[in-house]
Amino acid sequence: MTVNESCFPRLATDGYQVTSEPTAEQNCIGHAADRPGEWWDPAEDQVWPDSVPRDYSVDAIVAVFVTLGYTLCKSAAHEVRYEKVAIYSDDDEYTHAARQLADGSWTSKLGPDDDINHPTLESLAGGLYGNVVRVMKRARSADVTDESKPGKRESFHSNKIPLPFDKAVEGLLRVKTKKRPKPKPKKKPGQK
Repeated sequence: MTVNESCFPRLATDGYQVTSEPTAEQNCIGHAADRPGEWWDPAEDQVWPDSVPRDYSVDAIVAVFVTLGYTLCKSAAHEVRYEKVAIYSDDDEYTHAARQLADGSWTSKLGPDDDINHPTLESLAGGLYGNVVRVMKRARSADVTDESKPGKRESFHSNKIPLPFDKAVEGLLRVKTKKRPKPKPKKKPGQK
């Protein structure tokens, strides 16, 4: 199948590579989670963590990735020791998720259509999927390998144990601040 470039205004200009044929066995969330053959969706008959509310809100999809060991981060910039996912939205509901590859480019599953690699998140922005609204990261596992080596495959499975939704989100959303004690005035020599 050919990618419908009219849905993504920058895609043709930025360039992309089709990396697999269309399949209805996996969607963008399953692809971003690196779960081959899994269609992740809040609909009752689809793959979805039991502890996450079954809705299409951005908060719900953030919670899904939290259960997989991800935390919110401020930048989509490539960091060698982290794997990242980006969440797109055109309103209050998520529309797409992409995963960053070891070389800093991004991979996306376009619904039941092709998988593609694209150089930037902006390659898919401004069209059908809206814009990136959240970026999340988790530490790469020790077995991440260089995809340029024949026979090697990059592993995107974290060595972190996913937390139950309520504990993970509680830790993610709670900001701990310590009140610093006021410094005690220094005593002058000879003062009690």
